[in-house]
Amino acid sequence: MYRRAVLALAALSLTAACATTHSHPPAPASSPAGNATLTGLLIAVGGPAPGSPRPLPGSVTIDGPVTQHIAVGSDGSYRAVVPAGTYTVTGTSPQYNDGASNCRTDSDTVTLAAGQTVAADVICSEK
Repeated sequence: MYRRAVLALAALSLTAACATTHSHPPAPASSPAGNATLTGLLIAVGGPAPGSPRPLPGSVTIDGPVTQHIAVGSDGSYRAVVPAGTYTVTGTSPQYNDGASNCRTDSDTVTLAAGQTVAADVICSEK
């Protein structure tokens, strides 16, 4: 019994010694340097006079190298930090066609370079 305990202790010491002499290099940290910021408003345009743009609550979806779904409050504003790349940005609001219609940016896609901040409003309108 005593001999087994000594052998087990020796094996444990040997394992600990190997672990300290054969360490692995740390994993590289991910860098936020390749990120960009996308900001904008979810807005409705048109309607009865004066038809001025008005902010909408709802949600915005940013789809490209990554996908993000962002809740938008009553001020209509959104902000997302995403990897640089090309994205489509769409939105919906329960105050526009009961949320059944997709709202879009003026262009089909938005391209972001690393370190850049780009504003892209998501517009709900009859086209």
